[in-house]
Order: sequence, then C-alpha cells, then structure tokens
Amino acid sequence: MGRAKRKHVKVRTPVTKQVTTRRNDQEVIDRIHRINQKVAAGELPAQSADVEIKKVGGIDAYQVASQRGEKKAKYGNFTSASWVTKQLKACGVKARSKGCPLRLLDVGAVTLQYESCSSWIECQAIDLNPQHRGIIAADATSYTSSSPFDVIVLSLVLNFSGDAVERGAMLRNCRKLQKDGGYLFIVLPLKCCTNSRFFSLERLETIVASLGYQCEVQHQSKKLSFHMLKLVGADSNKAFQRKTVKRGLGMNKFEILMESC
Repeated sequence: MGRAKRKHVKVRTPVTKQVTTRRNDQEVIDRIHRINQKVAAGELPAQSADVEIKKVGGIDAYQVASQRGEKKAKYGNFTSASWVTKQLKACGVKARSKGCPLRLLDVGAVTLQYESCSSWIECQAIDLNPQHRGIIAADATSYTSSSPFDVIVLSLVLNFSGDAVERGAMLRNCRKLQKDGGYLFIVLPLKCCTNSRFFSLERLETIVASLGYQCEVQHQSKKLSFHMLKLVGADSNKAFQRKTVKRGLGMNKFEILMESC
C-alpha cells in the first residue's frame, strides 16, 4: 500500500497575538508622541526626553512599530502612497514625458511605498533614522537637493516632531525644495486641527498660503486630515508666533510656529 498523503495544515498566527502586537506597537508610538509633546510644551527638558525615549526602546523601536503597523495601524488601512497617487491622477498630474517621471520626496518614509509607481514616479525617500537601506538618513528641516521636486509628501510627519518651530522650518524648507507649480501633500491627525488650543484648519491654510501654496484638495476622515496643496506664489517670509485659536478643557497644544528668514 502507498503511503497516505499528509494533509498540509496552514499555521495561523493566533488573533490574540496579532492584537497584542498591534497594541504594543501603538503604545510605543503613543508614548514617544507624548514625550515629544511635553518637550514642545516646555514640560520636559530635551535631555530628559532622550532618556525617556530610550526607556521605550528608542527611535528604532518607534520605526519598527510604525513599519509593522504600516497597513493596519491606528489610522486603519491608510497608506499615504495610495492616497497621493490617487489624487495626482484625479488632478491630471502625470510624468512630463516618457522616461521623465515626476520627482517625489517622501519625508519620514518607513518603507519604499512608491516602488510600484516607478514608471511615472521617481521617489527620494528620507528619514532621520531609516530602517530600510533604500531610505536616506536626512533631516527634512535642512535637506538639500540639486533638482527641485514635483511632489513632496509630509504624511504624519509634522505631528511627530516635538518642536513647533522645527515644524515651521520643515514646511519652509519643503517650499525651497519644491518646483514651481508642484504639489505638497500634508496628512495630520484630525485632533491636531480640530482639538488644539493653538492650531486649526484655518491656521494651517494661513501658514501654507504665506509660503505660496493654494489648497487643491482637502478632506477629513474620522481620524485624519488630508491636504493637497499647489505651489503658485512666492514665500512672503512671514513669521507665525503662538496664537490661541480655541479655548476649552481637554485640548492639546499642537501648533506650527514659523520664523522669518
């Protein structure tokens, strides 16, 4: 008699383990965000913040948690690349000609999200502490490029920085890196725009308008605020200081401050 065929059994990761991993990842991300917020509010010295971040596992732990939660994280199945490419196509933005793709700068990249779009998008991915060999280690507040970018993406990046002035410096530097008529994509947690003492959707519009951008697309989901901006004018070199835009209990202190050059 021939040997009975062994039935192949697919090993599945227990749902409880998957849930626990996602929960632990989110705890790391949230704790580091809270530390950065305390630094921005002047409630925690930078040196003490470094110690606290190391206790959580450091920036490496944050990056690993972010990468693991890229598809199913705090904000659902959201990936910035799918939204960005969808909006570019909807607005008729495409490669200038065959063999001349759009130049895109992906700031705070966790993975190489735009590899599948290489036929029409040439992506330069940067991050302060990259976990992927294809991502360049660089600071978005001082990054330079010999050629301007058609598209720049700041997806859940501005809210990660704990310094409000640094956020403004990042926006101003992106303006310098942007090609005239190019597009800037900004994604922020909705609570940064709707539940802050010092920031709002209107405040964001005023700041980006001072840099020469006009809003092309804007919408909100349950947890995120999406903005597609087009560069149409010059930088007015306007400074933005702290301004209370809303009062109430339980509000956060997110803000973007900008110094004149």
